[in-house]
Order: sequence, then structure tokens, then C-alpha cells
Amino acid sequence: MTDSAEPSPKPTGQGKSVVSGIGWNLIAVFGEQLSSLVAFVLIARILGPADFGTVILSVALIDIFITFVRSGTSEALIRAPEMNQTLVGTGFWLNMGLSLVIAGTLYVLAPAFGAVFDLPDTVPLLQTMTLAFPIAAAGAIGEALLARKMAFAAIARRQVIGSFAGAVTAILLAFLGYGVWAMIFQRLVIFSVGAGLAIWAARLVPPMRFSFSAAKEIAHYGGGITSINILYRLQPRATELVIGLLAAPVAVALFRAAYRIVDLVNQLPVQPIMRVLFPTLSRLVHTPEKFKSVLLKFMEGLQTILLPLYAGVGYFSTDIFHMMFGTKWDGAVPAFVILLIASGLRITFTLLGPATSAQGALRRSTLFTLMDVGISIILMVIVAPLGIEAIAGSRVIAVIILWPIAYYTIMKPIGLTFKDIAKTLEKPVIISVLLFASLWLLDVVYASVGLTLHPILKFCVCALLNAAFVLLVARKEIGEIMLVLGLQKSASVMKAARFMRMLP
Repeated sequence: MTDSAEPSPKPTGQGKSVVSGIGWNLIAVFGEQLSSLVAFVLIARILGPADFGTVILSVALIDIFITFVRSGTSEALIRAPEMNQTLVGTGFWLNMGLSLVIAGTLYVLAPAFGAVFDLPDTVPLLQTMTLAFPIAAAGAIGEALLARKMAFAAIARRQVIGSFAGAVTAILLAFLGYGVWAMIFQRLVIFSVGAGLAIWAARLVPPMRFSFSAAKEIAHYGGGITSINILYRLQPRATELVIGLLAAPVAVALFRAAYRIVDLVNQLPVQPIMRVLFPTLSRLVHTPEKFKSVLLKFMEGLQTILLPLYAGVGYFSTDIFHMMFGTKWDGAVPAFVILLIASGLRITFTLLGPATSAQGALRRSTLFTLMDVGISIILMVIVAPLGIEAIAGSRVIAVIILWPIAYYTIMKPIGLTFKDIAKTLEKPVIISVLLFASLWLLDVVYASVGLTLHPILKFCVCALLNAAFVLLVARKEIGEIMLVLGLQKSASVMKAARFMRMLP
């Protein structure tokens, strides 16, 4: 890399790169989720709730503050109109300096953290985890340079390989008896492998250059991005810290297990839609009616996927936790079901962020996020002494309070009405009710004839019923979504979508 501006990418290949990027990002999301879930479940079974909760409290602070070095500076470099050695050097050393300050501060404050939570065992865990900050800071700059080149395959590889290496390390250490340290080294391996691969792929050699004017520009833009990302990180981690302060580590572990599975249920369907929604809506900003129509189609499609999924997963919640974690984690089941209900109530909010971003209305999105996090944390603190079920219930109350706020701050400016939203929910709710009622009826029949099915067979029956109800009730809507996605996909998708719309 020279000190001159980098050449602009050729426009002819840019569309292909964007579509390829979506595919590689989906691979990265799936790979990370799968490997981390396997490690999470196995370590949880080995350690048990008490030790697991101690590690989660140690990692909670790291997860919040690591955002300062993983975002902000890297986004500023990606957004910069031109790239040169001075800008790369400034971004690298600014990020590295920030990481060392945060790491040093947390290292010094670790004993105070242990004293506040009355958990001295967390002190060495937290101090060891501070090593992740400079590693993550260097890796973030390498990934930013890859993103500028649209090298999405390299980014996906580093995410998947890093996550897999961390999972293998954690599982081996847990089986060898290293206990809580298994999860600590899992995080360090993920950051180290990911950073090493990003630096190698980007051919990053940190330039010994620094510009105060460039640092000011990076801090100005990066600070805003970091603030938004911190808000998204703060809510779940703040919940764990409050539970740890007011209850035992066991309660922290049970809540994290419930939240982790709900998050997995959400992420796998949501991420593919989110990746396609923003670029699709961005092309329709100047045609408001088309913008609204496409957004409503995406909302209905997402709700058609998620609401029945919540119904099925909620119905089999006890079976799921027994299979994954064992009977020691049964205390997480009630909170898990309540969190599913909260997620069902806030599905509509999921796509409002990309919609407002496509319109360039970042202030509205940021304001709503602030209110979302603030209301959730206040309610959580109030009910925390009552247990994790009450904390999960506070999410439901928060969503109910947020609905009118979301309508006047985001939905109405976009052009959505309550009637529009109700229409998108009509068929997903019908499918969910039919699925839940059918599962209950089948259980009654099984009990009457003395038949007991293996949970995996029950899940298969549930999946088949869900597919049948979707085709019966919402085949036209699914076909319309496939047609929208067909704008960026192959002709086969278009043909399949038209076929579904023509079904009687």
C-alpha cells in the first residue's frame, strides 16, 4: 500500500461482489452460530450452572468494552473516500492505544469488580481476558482493509475458522478438567486466530505514521457508530451483571442459557433477511409506496417464519433443554418461554432499523434504540430481586410500552399504520395457533393410546406440520417474498416463487 489514494473499484463487478458478500456473510453467521452453540452446550453440561455463571460475569464486562476497539475505527476506515498509509497508520495506532487504555483500566479494576459481586474467583479470569483488547484492535483494522476490497470470502473464513478453533479449544480444556478457564481461553483463541488471519489476508504491516487531523476525523465518525453498537451490547450484558449483583451466579447461568437459545432462534432466520433488506430498500427510497409495500412483505415473511417457530420451540421447551443441557438446567425453562413471548411481540421492531437506515433517518433509529435499552434496563433493575422469570417478564412489559413509541417515532414516519401491521400479523398468528393446537392434540392422542415418541421424532412432526400450515395459509405471501428476493437471485427462485403463487 502506498501513500497515494487507492484506486476505486470497477463498477462493473460491484453488484456481483455485493451479492457474493451476502452469501459469504451468511456462511460466516451460520458457522459462528453452530460452532459456538456446540461449545456452549457441551461446556454448560460439564461445568454446571454455578461455575458457568462465574465465567459469564467475568466475560460480561469484556463483551461490552470490546466494542470500543472492534467497531468505530474500522467503520471509519471502510467509509473513508481514499486510503493511504497515513490513514491506516493513524487508525491502527489510535485503536491500539485505546485498547491498551481500556485493558489496563479493567485489569486494575478487576479486584474491585470481584469485591462488588463477592466473587473473588472472577478476578484472575477478568484480568486474563484483558489480553483480548489489543488482539481484537489489530484484527479489526485488518478486517476493515479486507472489507474495503470487498474480500468477503476472506472475512468469512477468518470468522468461521476462529470460532471453530475457539470451540475446539474450549471443549478439550473442559474435558481435561480446566473448568472455568475453558471459556476464557475459548474467547482468547477466537480473537487471536481471527486477528491473525485478518492481518495476514490484508497483508497489514502497521505504518509508523500518525496524523492528529486524521485521528480527529476517525474519532468523530467512529464515536457515533460505537455508541450505537454499545447500546445493542449493553442490554443483554447489563441484565447478566444486574442478576449477578442481586442473585447468585447460578441465576446468571440459567438466564444466559435461556437467552442464548432464544437468540439462536432469532438469528438464523433474521440474518439472511436483514442482509438483503437494506440494499433492497435503499433502491426504493424515492418511491415511497413501493418502499412501504416491499417492507410490509418482508415483515410478513419474517413473522411467518418466526412466530410458528416460537410456538413450536416454546411447546417443546422442556424437551429441548433436557436434550441440550440436562436436567440441572431445568430452572431456565420458564424464563426461556417468557423470552420467546417477548421476542414474538417485538418481531415487528426487527426490520424498522434497516428501514430507517435506508431512508437516512439515523437519528430516529438511535433515539428509539436509546429508549428501548433505557426502558428495558430500568424495568429489569426494578424486578431483578424477584428472580430470572420476573426479569424475562420485564422484557414483555418493555415491548408493550415501546409499541406506541415505535409507532410515532419510526412506523408512522415510514408510512406504516396499525392496520398495515395487523395485516402482516394475521396469517402468521393463524399458523402459530394451528401449530400449537395440533401439537397439543397429538400429545393428547399419544397419551390416550399410551404412545411415547422420542423428542427428535416430535420435532420432525412439528416441522412437517409447520410446513403444511404455511403452504395452506400463506403460500401466496411466501411466493411474493421469493419474488422480491429474486431481484438479486437466480431465475430458478423466480420460477419457484411464481409456482407457489399459482397454487390453489
